[in-house]
Amino acid sequence: MMPTISPYPVTGARVSAVLALLLTIGSEMVTSAPGLGRAIFDAQTNNDLAGMYALIVVAGVLGLAVNSVFFFIERKALAWHPSQRPVIS
Repeated sequence: MMPTISPYPVTGARVSAVLALLLTIGSEMVTSAPGLGRAIFDAQTNNDLAGMYALIVVAGVLGLAVNSVFFFIERKALAWHPSQRPVIS
């Protein structure tokens, strides 16, 4: 039974890692904790639009990096599963 359900927890871990990153950045904006979210908020309040958008791009790239790492792990761990094989048409 474990091989049947194994793709779902791995995919759930990938999605939850990105959501954890988003929630961390959001909570830094609200709670004044030091971090990327606070830097974005400070740039917004100081009307530093270029800096704000640069930090937002950094947050997006960080999210893509986290997703890519988990996707790579998923591909290696589930190489045997049909959902991870390339489609040949």
